[in-house]
Amino acid sequence: MRWLALALVFNLAWELAQLGFYDLSVMHTSVAYAVVHCTLGDGIITAVAYLMVVGVTRSRTWPYTKPWAGMAVMLLSTIGYTAWSEWHNVYLEHSWAYAPSMPLIAGIGVAPLVQWIVVPVAILITVRRFKP
Repeated sequence: MRWLALALVFNLAWELAQLGFYDLSVMHTSVAYAVVHCTLGDGIITAVAYLMVVGVTRSRTWPYTKPWAGMAVMLLSTIGYTAWSEWHNVYLEHSWAYAPSMPLIAGIGVAPLVQWIVVPVAILITVRRFKP
């Protein structure tokens, strides 16, 4: 639960910080709703990835006992899903669009990809630093 709570806080901060990289004029909702929606979605992505890590490492305490293996699974799963989700939502569903300021890799926004490196690593560092 600590992992998920930290994920919600860190992802909310990230969502707010990356707003300028998106063209919000294509959204059919308020910015506040979009930020909350995306942050909750990030929480779901985090929870599913965490459970995947538990399954692969066979350890609920992987942040302390198997951090390298856990992070490898966490990063591969979250970055992989995010790459697909960004492509699907930007190019197929047109749910959102990138602003000209968004750097792209193969047409996918760099900010959401970097999010899934920075945020899980920050959570891991925080969790390990304040081990119960």
